[in-house]
Amino acid sequence: MGFLEVIESELKNPPLQLGPMPEGLTPQQVVRRHVMGSIVQSENSYIDSLKRILQDYRNPLMEMEPKVLSPKKCQLIFFRLKEILQCHTIFHIALSSRVAEWDTVEKIGDIFVASFSKSMVLDVYSDYVNNFINAMTLIKKACLSKPSFLDFLKRKQIASTDRVTLYGLMVKPIQRFPQFILLLQDMLKNTPKGHADRLSLQLALTELETLAEKLNEQKRVADQLAEIQQLTKSVSDRSSLHKMLTSGQRQ
Repeated sequence: MGFLEVIESELKNPPLQLGPMPEGLTPQQVVRRHVMGSIVQSENSYIDSLKRILQDYRNPLMEMEPKVLSPKKCQLIFFRLKEILQCHTIFHIALSSRVAEWDTVEKIGDIFVASFSKSMVLDVYSDYVNNFINAMTLIKKACLSKPSFLDFLKRKQIASTDRVTLYGLMVKPIQRFPQFILLLQDMLKNTPKGHADRLSLQLALTELETLAEKLNEQKRVADQLAEIQQLTKSVSDRSSLHKMLTSGQRQ
């Protein structure tokens, strides 16, 4: 079975959830179990949002005839979303096995470290975050210039049960690591010293905080470059206008 087939089969499974709470748990175990439930629920919701962007928006726009948006613009708008879904499908597989054995193992930090310390994760998220403003600008311009595209977005939003806009879905990858950090901070706060999960949780938090800082820094650099390019273009445009005016005066 190929990698994409694994992803498809994994995502067809029903949403993950913890089984009934066993009796005799300590107050800390109960809280940790609730936090684990929140991690599972939020990841189910996140993967669902990524699938919706691809299945409800990207794929129909790519296949639509006549084209509302060119394939190139579609690729720019939905840049790296497939790869982000792949990263989280791998995490989802690991999370599934941990959910099944939670009440005997009670560990989660190690799978965060294994899933999100890979360079691929930083690469795909960096590309997505740095491209986000560009993607939103393309969507805005298309809404203004192509009534059929605006109509498509409105129909998709109305057809969805939660009425979340395309922007509301596409901003979720920007918010994902800050959400993970908050959830793991809650888990660590309720993990006693000497617990098998404590060290791996601390490592996972360090990894995710470093990842979030790197993404913020790369976004800042990308924004600065975009500003410089815009300034250069503005200067170039003014220079061209000046040449046109002065050449007109000479005639």
